[in-house]
Amino acid sequence: MAEKETPASDGKKSALKGRLISALILLGVMGLEGVGIVFVMRAMGSDPQNVAAEDGGAVEADGSAGKGGIGASAEIDVCELDAFNSLSGRLNVYHLKVCALVANDNVDAFAKLVEARDNTIRDRIQTIIRRAEPDQLSEPGLTTLKRQIKFELGRILADETLIQEILIPQLLQSRATL
Repeated sequence: MAEKETPASDGKKSALKGRLISALILLGVMGLEGVGIVFVMRAMGSDPQNVAAEDGGAVEADGSAGKGGIGASAEIDVCELDAFNSLSGRLNVYHLKVCALVANDNVDAFAKLVEARDNTIRDRIQTIIRRAEPDQLSEPGLTTLKRQIKFELGRILADETLIQEILIPQLLQSRATL
């Protein structure tokens, strides 16, 4: 009986040994592949300074903003409001804050116009939110909303060139329970 158990044990050990060798070879190949990817990415990658310069946020050697940089414009708060939207089938409340990027030369004029037309601006922004599709309200960059708000503000203030960019630093969504 001892002779019958020995060949069976040897078969199990050889099968286990074969699987272990296969697993070690697989792990070795995966490790080499990982090391190869790291070296390739380091060779093909660029410095963070170069990427920042390509994005248009270039900074001069003395640390000042380049042409059209941060020093050439100012952020002005336009309004902060709550707006409703029910196009998704349920009533949602959106709390948003809207700011505008304006050239430093036009900051005072823009602030006076926004203060004089505050209720009209709030009405138009609420109208934009009420008629916005759910996918527009969930875009990562909110580009559609920003474009619509910029157009409406340009019409209200009677100068489309006054605003460089619309910023929405806060947009919170919640369900309305009425």
